[in-house]
Amino acid sequence: MVMVIFGRPWLPDPVIHARTPVGQACAQCAEPIGPDDRGRYASALRFERGALVEVTAPVHMECDIRCAVGGAPHLFNGGTTPWRGTYRQEALRVVAALNEVRQRSQAEPL
Repeated sequence: MVMVIFGRPWLPDPVIHARTPVGQACAQCAEPIGPDDRGRYASALRFERGALVEVTAPVHMECDIRCAVGGAPHLFNGGTTPWRGTYRQEALRVVAALNEVRQRSQAEPL
């Protein structure tokens, strides 16, 4: 399977590199994609005129990773304390924490 990504490359080949969809809403956090953001195009479903339609939607890299590995409460404190922030803020925090671990193991940051 080949993924379609945007922004600075963050996945190994095979990928197709597409134009960054500046201004479009991220399918995960609903915040706009910025000119320096990275991410991928993901399949999503939405209602149009009463019918469920498959669409391809941009997703920030950080939001995609947060969706896959779990949120900050799950990762950092056993899920006992709710997160107080936006989905995007939480996604950025999760990726920052993963990069701290990657740095200790001398891996490149995401």
